[in-house]
Amino acid sequence: MSLIKGFLQILLFLILGEGISFVFALPVTGNVIGMLLLCLFLLLRQQVGEGLRLASDKLISLLSLLLLPGGAGLFFLGDVMDGQWVGVLVSVLVGTLLSFISTLWLMQRLVRRPSEPQPPELQQES
Repeated sequence: MSLIKGFLQILLFLILGEGISFVFALPVTGNVIGMLLLCLFLLLRQQVGEGLRLASDKLISLLSLLLLPGGAGLFFLGDVMDGQWVGVLVSVLVGTLLSFISTLWLMQRLVRRPSEPQPPELQQES
């Protein structure tokens, strides 16, 4: 049941993002806005619920299936993509590099090392 609750939460943020994008005629797609809203929600909440964790694990395991059609579609666009392969390749490489750098930076900022003391508000009283 919690898996279904997690999928419903993700769907709710997707619909909310699509609605905001449509109502305000934003140049950003609704799924990106929904993802940002979900991220903001999780930052404010300071925890990920069990249902959301289960649902996201399932979606991540299927991520290769979601990306495969787009990659296969590029194969059939040879005429349209003629002369644009260098730009596509450079943008994919730069985007991947920026993703790695930003992920590493965020991990360093957000994950505490075991040797670091906890802030007083997070220490448990014994």
